[in-house]
Amino acid sequence: METKKNNTVYIPAELIAQILLNLPVKSLIRFKAIHWICFRRDLLVKVIVVFDLMERKLFEVNLPNDLEHYPACCGLWVFEGFLSIWALSYAKHTIEIWVMKDYKLRSSWTKTLVLLIDDVPNFSPIFSTKSSDMIGTTYGGYGLVKYNDKRQTSEYRSFYNNRHRCEVAVYTESLLSLPGDREQV
Repeated sequence: METKKNNTVYIPAELIAQILLNLPVKSLIRFKAIHWICFRRDLLVKVIVVFDLMERKLFEVNLPNDLEHYPACCGLWVFEGFLSIWALSYAKHTIEIWVMKDYKLRSSWTKTLVLLIDDVPNFSPIFSTKSSDMIGTTYGGYGLVKYNDKRQTSEYRSFYNNRHRCEVAVYTESLLSLPGDREQV
């Protein structure tokens, strides 16, 4: 890795490939760090593993102490500008959204929302808008859901039974230079 004058970090393509191919990651690039959730077999818990791109250090952040259930299905995202985790409860048909108000400080986890997902199976949040709408996928990416600022389903499109289904990706600007991206704009 090398750092240029403007503090942009360039990660070699080989390292990016190792991160994306060899780890079961759903990573976020935010706070000048790469985040992903891993299971620690020695402790039998899930943790957030963080690779700080500026300090070039790897460390762990524990999940919130007060999760009401062990998150069998959970993921990381950025909600209202904060590192956040969503945790799905199949038993309660809810998703809890926790926000880390003070980055890297475990005691700063705050439960901000509990969404009922009765009408939207397997919802996974992926994006929140400036107007506090929440967008996510369902059925393993076969549908899109939009919750309004009152946390009511405002739009729902499913492609699950459509043989001509399409897949959707969210574009996010990144400070990382991807393989083959040698020119700067």
